[in-house]
Amino acid sequence: MRAASFILCSVLAAGLQAASAQGVGAPRISNTAGNFLSVHLDFSAWEVDHFVNNIESGIGGGVKFGAGLTQSVAIYVNGAAAAIIPRTGKAYSLRHFEGGLRYYVGEASNESRYYVELGAGYRTAGFRVQGRDFHAHGPHGFLGGGMVFFLRPYLAADIGAKFAAGPMDQSTLDGQTLRALQATSFRFNPALVYYFNRR
Repeated sequence: MRAASFILCSVLAAGLQAASAQGVGAPRISNTAGNFLSVHLDFSAWEVDHFVNNIESGIGGGVKFGAGLTQSVAIYVNGAAAAIIPRTGKAYSLRHFEGGLRYYVGEASNESRYYVELGAGYRTAGFRVQGRDFHAHGPHGFLGGGMVFFLRPYLAADIGAKFAAGPMDQSTLDGQTLRALQATSFRFNPALVYYFNRR
């Protein structure tokens, strides 16, 4: 995972540097209409009532597929998983599955566009607490924002972040059902996005 993180970050940095070095030339436009596919890193941090009282964090990755309905509005589905490193015990997986709505700010003639997004999804995790097995999953809502910068007419760098909150209403400890637990998470997602409409 560290190697994959280094490679994606290197590609993003190289792409931005190359774009800056092009200087004056053919204008790049941020055509966000049509289908797109995104591969991203997932830097995650989260907290769960009574079980993850101190924020725990980790890194992983994910994939997003969506469609730009217009130059301003897009919808997408997203799946991501991060390996969370606790202060004690073994690493465990935190997974998010989501559907979202994104609104782009600015003109399509710009090479970069800011956006805001919101949506809902499902979150799952499982780990050991003082020698006991804890499993939890439940719905969440999220709010986020970021920026896309077009490196090529069909390729963009996407730097975004999300905050999510919701109940882990299907939680068990050694198989015994628990009351709904409140959980919050924050994710930072640098990504590369391929737009199929501008090949």
